[in-house]
This record gives sequence, structure tokens and C-alpha cells, in this order.
Amino acid sequence: MNFLEELIQEAQKRGDFDNLKGQGKPLKIDDSPFTGETRMAYGMVKEAGFTLAFIADRSQLLARIDAQRTALRTAAAYLPGTPWNLVHWNRAVELFRAEAAAINRAILTYNLKAPHPRFHLLPLDIDREIAAFRP
Repeated sequence: MNFLEELIQEAQKRGDFDNLKGQGKPLKIDDSPFTGETRMAYGMVKEAGFTLAFIADRSQLLARIDAQRTALRTAAAYLPGTPWNLVHWNRAVELFRAEAAAINRAILTYNLKAPHPRFHLLPLDIDREIAAFRP
């Protein structure tokens, strides 16, 4: 028996594992981006209400991207009609370009922190994003 197994058995005898949240229920680790032992550890961290920093950063980036796409979609919906709507669209495009550039810088920083390339995000193709919403 190794040292860790002895520690675990001693903790069990002391009752350190009694009355834990979710005791007797299977761990929910279905949405884990990891495999093997790392997957189980991530599931336990998540069940305890915590997350890894790079996963939180990724979620924030995806939320920022979604918010910018929504703003562009909303501006495009008002485009047909008066010249004022075209001014509104041009302003929305200008704001989108600025925020998308900031998001792309944040994506590059995030990709340096992510532990594996499978977690990387691709920078936004700003012109393609705008073209996708332009009526």
C-alpha cells in the first residue's frame, strides 16, 4: 500500500468523507473537456463550485463574442429603411470592429494560457463576421 492510499484510509476512518455533497451518487463529469484521471479531478472541482481559470476565461470570451454578434444582428435588422438606419449600421460596424480587435487580442492571450491546443479559440475574421450579418 502506498502513502496516498494510507492517507485516504486514515481519513475514511476519521470520517472525513462522511456527509459530503452528493455522497452515494455518481459524479457528474459528462461535460468534462478532459480524459482519464484528470477528468475525474475536474468533475470534483466543478462539483465543489470551482472551475479552472482558463475555462472561465474561455466562457467569458465566448460570451463577449456572442454579445457582439447580437449587437451586429440587431443593427442589421434595422438597416432597411431610412438613411438614419444606415448611419446606425455604420456605427455598429465601427464598434464591432473595435471590440472584435480587442477580443482577438484576448483570444491570443487565452490561447497562450490554455494547456492544450484543443482548447484554443480561433481569432474572429472581422470582415467575414460583418458580411454574415449585412443584409
